[in-house]
Order: sequence, then structure tokens, then C-alpha cells
Amino acid sequence: MNDIIITKIESSISECDSHLQKISRAFTGLNPVFPLTELTLKNLADETVTLLDQFLYRFIKLQDAMGTRLIPVIAGLIYGNNDPRPFIDNLNILEKNRAIDSAEKWQELRNLRNRLAHEYPENTGQTVEVLNLLMEEWTYLRDMYLSMKNYFKQRLSAGS
Repeated sequence: MNDIIITKIESSISECDSHLQKISRAFTGLNPVFPLTELTLKNLADETVTLLDQFLYRFIKLQDAMGTRLIPVIAGLIYGNNDPRPFIDNLNILEKNRAIDSAEKWQELRNLRNRLAHEYPENTGQTVEVLNLLMEEWTYLRDMYLSMKNYFKQRLSAGS
């Protein structure tokens, strides 16, 4: 493993660790108000709205950092080169090598995020549904990240 790849991965891990720490803190603060109802969403205290914004922002940032920085480099490590390849191929090679549990789960989390990005204010019920699901499912993203981080550390200690 060359120094450039190690540096890229370590930089990605540092960024992801930061996002994970902040999303975890926001999640803990939000636990008392979940699961949401339409009424509770409409009546959230300003501090809780700030926590919810932080949670959503960090979820997006963690997923972006993983998708644009960490996943391609770790996949390149497995392939033995950094040639560009379709993202789904990167996910599949990570799953095949047990760096993540499920490429399909990544896609599900991405779809959930996209649903949130396209919610409309007049459809509060759907927003509540997606937020509740995200609060239940976000730990899969955390676990994928930690699995990739562990995979890299094992490869590094093995000297590959």
C-alpha cells in the first residue's frame, strides 16, 4: 500500500470521524422527541430544530464523504488500482470483500436521503415518515463507515 493511498484514506477517515461524532451527539439529543408526529414536528422547540438540522446535515456530509472519498479509494485498494469505475462496482467489491455488509443498504440510505431532499412543506406527514425512518436507519450508515475503517486498519496492519 503506497503512502498516497494511506494519506487519502486517513484524511477521509478523519473527516468521517468528525461527522460521525457530531451526528451521534445530535441523535442522542433528539431521542426524546422521536418518533415524531406531525404535531410534534410543527411544535419543536428552536433548540430541537437546531439539533435536527445538525443531524440531517451531518448525515448528508458523512454519506458524501464516504461516497466521494472513502469508498472509491478503498475499492481502489482492493482492485489494486485507482482507475475510475462505476460507483455500484465500488460498492459491490466492498461487499464482496466484507468491507461493508450490504451494497443494497447503501442504496436504500441514499434513496431515503433523496426523499428528504425532495420533501415539500405541505406534505408534513411524508416528512415525518422519512425523518422517523432516518432516525431508525442512520446507524446502518455508521456501521458501514466503521466497517470500512476497520477493513482499512486490518489491511494496513497486515502490510498489504
